[in-house]
Amino acid sequence: MSLAETLFTTGEFSELCSVKKQTLFHYDEIGILKPQYRNDKGYRFYTLKQLETFSVIDILKDLGLSLTEIKEFLDIRSLPKTINLLADKEQEIDLKIQQLKQQKLTIQNKKNYLSESYKADFSSINIVTLPTQYYLLSDTIGDVTLKSSSHKLMSFINFIKHNHLDSGYPIGVILAKNNIQNDKFTEFTNFYIQVEQNIEQSHFTRDQGQYIIAYHEGPDETLYKTHKKIKDYLINTGFKMIGDSFEEYVVDEISTNGPDKYVTKISIAVTKI
Repeated sequence: MSLAETLFTTGEFSELCSVKKQTLFHYDEIGILKPQYRNDKGYRFYTLKQLETFSVIDILKDLGLSLTEIKEFLDIRSLPKTINLLADKEQEIDLKIQQLKQQKLTIQNKKNYLSESYKADFSSINIVTLPTQYYLLSDTIGDVTLKSSSHKLMSFINFIKHNHLDSGYPIGVILAKNNIQNDKFTEFTNFYIQVEQNIEQSHFTRDQGQYIIAYHEGPDETLYKTHKKIKDYLINTGFKMIGDSFEEYVVDEISTNGPDKYVTKISIAVTKI
């Protein structure tokens, strides 16, 4: 008798398959893996060849097929059907991998933003060099306050969700340079969210260059205090604003308890006078 023809008891075969004997009993009952031989006492015996059949069943289960679907497949199986089934499942796995990569990127970006804000020095203002960044902008909200533009914010959020554009970056608002210069710190032009470079829907590219960075702790109504500090800092250091203010809500109601602990990151393009 060859090795392939060697008979294994249910216990021995279950050890080979790393499953309980009850699993093999159930597979026998529903007809997806019957023993090769059953003696006159009703004891089941399996062959080494059936280990491959069990392996296929295990793979199909991991791919999400129910036992009923597996039985239907095994009843009408053929080489072309097997190839087509595995090709379909390969595409499903590729899609899941892509989705998991996107979820991981989202989590990483959220974690990095929260860590950055946790370490932020609210008394410090810095000028740093930032790389080119890409943004998706909402429709113009027309120099109005956030409270009066809630419907445009909801429309923007729904667009982001529908097109799967959320990569973990916070939604922010753009405060026009002329509004800052005229002390209009609560009137904004657009909502925005940063996107990856390869996203075709990016509306705005912010070039690499020098940016003033400041963190503000507290509710929106007190942002003007940090903006005034920024204006004083620019005067004292010999820089001037050459772009609008991008204001990101890196810590909000989701991450902390109460508006007094909100953190807003302000970044404005500047140049030396």
